[in-house]
Amino acid sequence: MNILGGLVLVFSVLMLLTGIGASACQNCDQTYTNPITQGTVVHLQGPATSPQGRPLDYTWVAYNCTSGAVIDLYYTGGKLESGDMDHRDLYFYMPPAGEYRVALTVRDHLFPSTCYDTKSICFTTTYACPTLCCQEICEASVPNYAQCPWHMSYSGPTGGFIFKWLIDEIPYEVGGTATSVNIDWTQSNLTGDGGVDIPLGVGLHQICFEIWANNPETGNLERITDCDLSCSCSAGLTPCHVYKVEKPTANITLVT
Repeated sequence: MNILGGLVLVFSVLMLLTGIGASACQNCDQTYTNPITQGTVVHLQGPATSPQGRPLDYTWVAYNCTSGAVIDLYYTGGKLESGDMDHRDLYFYMPPAGEYRVALTVRDHLFPSTCYDTKSICFTTTYACPTLCCQEICEASVPNYAQCPWHMSYSGPTGGFIFKWLIDEIPYEVGGTATSVNIDWTQSNLTGDGGVDIPLGVGLHQICFEIWANNPETGNLERITDCDLSCSCSAGLTPCHVYKVEKPTANITLVT
């Protein structure tokens, strides 16, 4: 999920102001070569004053390099609007895996149309998902919490995130420290987050892992990553499913 959606701006004005458009990720002034995990909070800062110590106005713009589209930027006080001129510091969540360019235009406060300069920095983002395991298991199996699908874990960054493990779309474990789960598939039901029952009858069950973070604009938790397709499977199962096999019943019939 992209929490930095499309920002409504006047493109013709931006292209005049920043000199960048459809080719948003070519000829970057700076390129941060290490991939940054989606959802990580990035802090960018412009100069405090001009070289002469004169006050400046600031215009921040971010582009998706693939589509050339402008994306939303969020700072700690809310969403950055196109008319904002006083934000030297910019804090924002890195969007989903891809390439992005952030451009800063600084202008002399008294001569904004003639005394200005634009510099840009480019980023590459990546997912950090667990590998969920999907396979068939027997309801009478002895749980082995050292292996999948009894045990699943996430080893990506943890700072500021809320993790949700779901079974059949019902939260099983939720919290910033829930980086791993043990699931006893031999049980007839489990107790999920908040005391909700999760039936574990025979048949197909879906497993999913989500990363949530606070949106600095609203203060609300929003899902930033859904890893339900990052699975390794056996038995030809649809990704991120566990098939619980019913124990067979012995029955002897005398055939005369």
